[in-house]
Amino acid sequence: MIKRVISSCVLIVLILIIPNSYVSSSELQKETIVNERKISNNLSVEVLDDGRISPIEKSIELSEDDLNLVLEEIGYDQKSIQSWSLEQKQLLASKGGKVVDSELVSLKREYISKDGETHKITPNNISEVRDLQLEDLKKIGVEGVETEQYNVLEEGKETSSTYSNLYANNGYKEDGIWSSLISVVYLGETSTQYKYELVVDYHWKKHPRAANRDSVGLYWGDIAQPVANTHAGVHAALYDGTWLNSSHDIDLSSTQGITSSFYLYSPNLATTPIKQTGMLLQDIMVSKRYSNHQLAISGKYIHPWTVANLSLSVGFNGFSISGTTELADVWSWQVNFRPN
Repeated sequence: MIKRVISSCVLIVLILIIPNSYVSSSELQKETIVNERKISNNLSVEVLDDGRISPIEKSIELSEDDLNLVLEEIGYDQKSIQSWSLEQKQLLASKGGKVVDSELVSLKREYISKDGETHKITPNNISEVRDLQLEDLKKIGVEGVETEQYNVLEEGKETSSTYSNLYANNGYKEDGIWSSLISVVYLGETSTQYKYELVVDYHWKKHPRAANRDSVGLYWGDIAQPVANTHAGVHAALYDGTWLNSSHDIDLSSTQGITSSFYLYSPNLATTPIKQTGMLLQDIMVSKRYSNHQLAISGKYIHPWTVANLSLSVGFNGFSISGTTELADVWSWQVNFRPN
C-alpha cells in the first residue's frame, strides 16, 4: 500500500509565484518569414525570423518521410521521431516551433516491491533489487523463462549505471525496453512573455508483458501559466504494421502540471503489439522576467507489473502517487532550460 510518495521537483532558481490559473493564448508578436527551406523534392518549410519552423497546416497530407524531415527541422530528437506513430508526428508538425536546448540533470528509477516498499535503484544495488524482483514474481506464480517477459533488471550491471544509454541532448533517456523524452519547444512571444510547448513522450520498444494501467505526468510548477485548451495526448500501439491510436484522458485539475492514466494495448487474437508509444502536450507562458534563468521541467512514469489502483497527481511540491499497487517501475527525471 502506498500512502503517499512525493517526488519534489526543485527549481534551480527562486522565482516569484505566478497566480494560479489557465490563461488564454495572448496575441503573439508578428514574425517575418525569412526564407523557405526545401527539405525534400516535394516539400519546403517556412523559416521564421526567430528560427522557428512555421506550423504545417496540412500535416495530415504529408508522407511519413516528409513528416520526419519536418520534425528534424523543428529540432526533435531523431530517436524519438522514429518511435512515434503517424498521428503523433502529424500533431507535432502541425504546431511547428523550434526545440530549445535543454539538459537532463537528474533521473531515477525505483521499484515498488510486493510489500509496498519503494526501492531506489543505483549501480550498487542492481543485483539485490533484481533478486527481490524475482522473489516477488515467484510469489505471484511467475518463474523461469516467464520472468523474462517482465521488466526485470539485467544481470551483470553491478559495475555500471542502470542508465548507461543516456542521450543528454534534450533530455532523452533509455532504460532497457523503455525510453522517454521531455522536449521544450519555442512557439513565439508577446511583449512580456515567451510561449513554449512542453512535450513528454514515452516509448516501449517491445510489448511489456505487464500490460496494465500506466501513468505519465509532466510538471512545470510555478515557472509558468498553462494556456487553456492547448493540452493533448495520444497513445499508440503498432500491430503488424498498423498503428492503433487512442486519446489520453488528461487531468487538468492543477495549474502546475498535467497527468494521465491509461491502459497499455494488449495482444489480440491475431498478434501482439510490436511496440507502444505515447505523449502529453501542453503550452505554457513564461514571463520575460525569467530570461536566462535556469528553469526546471520534470516528468514521471509509473508502470505496474500487476493490476493496480493508482493515482498520479500534481501538487505544489511535485508529483504524488496514491493508491494500492505492488511490483511496479517508477521513473522520474528532470530537464533544465533557459528562456531567452
